[in-house]
Amino acid sequence: MARNPIVPMHSILSVLDEMKPQLAHFFRAKRFYDSRGWVGNINPSDFVESEPERFVHSFIALSKKHTLRGFHFQDEPVAQEKIVHVIQGQILDVSFRLDDTAVPPCTFHAYLGDDFESDTALLASNLAHAYFVLSETAILLYMNSAPYDANLAQVINPLDEGIGFDWGVPTDRLIISDRDRAGMSLAKFRGFE
Repeated sequence: MARNPIVPMHSILSVLDEMKPQLAHFFRAKRFYDSRGWVGNINPSDFVESEPERFVHSFIALSKKHTLRGFHFQDEPVAQEKIVHVIQGQILDVSFRLDDTAVPPCTFHAYLGDDFESDTALLASNLAHAYFVLSETAILLYMNSAPYDANLAQVINPLDEGIGFDWGVPTDRLIISDRDRAGMSLAKFRGFE
């Protein structure tokens, strides 16, 4: 698979908060290596300069190869910014702006994890987010700017033709939850259905 352009780490912290993030940013978290292996810091303050304490909710997900999760987002008043860090494995991380009116929408995507240039994504609250597992398993750490709220959590079907994203494998090989498969279409989200 071809790699996508990556935003270099040195440019992230200096401009991120000024941009009022409308995009996804991809970079590698700091790791310190020695003869035993490595240890890394995964703190919101490593990725954002202002108000890193806003990332108040975290969880870990383990997924099998060909798992497709998303496109997830949470509505206002508690929309979530996300830091998604691949602890182990490899994923294709994909998101798009919820206010993008193009069909298909412009996607932000990157390969994250072991053997890739980046292992972490910082995602603005106006993005719908999905990922596809490339390795045998992948372990991800999420840090969110708001707790999960089942009444506000939304799903757009990642296989929706209106999005038109090619996940690179036949749909019968995807492992996808019933909730994600039953997610609304992009047209319904935009009020056209």
